[in-house]
Amino acid sequence: MPEPACETRRGGRPEKHVTTAVGLGDIDAHHSSASLADSGNPGGASVLDILARTHTAPPHDGAQGPLVAFGPGFTTAAVRGTWSR
Repeated sequence: MPEPACETRRGGRPEKHVTTAVGLGDIDAHHSSASLADSGNPGGASVLDILARTHTAPPHDGAQGPLVAFGPGFTTAAVRGTWSR
């Protein structure tokens, strides 16, 4: 179902539950995991880093999928997008 998966996370169970709930697996969130491993948690800037990583290995034109971001506390934002070149 999801193809372009951009997710920002701090790690932990709440994020894993949301990732699963929106239909993402570990492979779908690989840019997020790599960003977390390389840069730690820079906050909102991680969205830009993960989008940049997605641009380097983009999904096919017209692919649809979620972008999920986690803020402080229990704040979560999600949008569904269509990849366009």
